[in-house]
Amino acid sequence: MIHKLTESVMQMHQEMSVDQMRLYQAFVTKSVEAREAEEALRVAMDQEDGGDTHTSETLCDLRRLLADQNYRL
Repeated sequence: MIHKLTESVMQMHQEMSVDQMRLYQAFVTKSVEAREAEEALRVAMDQEDGGDTHTSETLCDLRRLLADQNYRL
């Protein structure tokens, strides 16, 4: 699935104008920010409920990975 997604994104970038690419970048950035907020909320709720520390740490690690601008598919 990752391979197909990568091919699709590469093809899409070749067909997009600069303005479309900027809008797509803004969309992805906002999507990542929304995901970060969602995961932070889950971590907070999990901690309040005395949840699994490992789960909370894993979600934090994933959030850091998604926020890393050097990470690319």
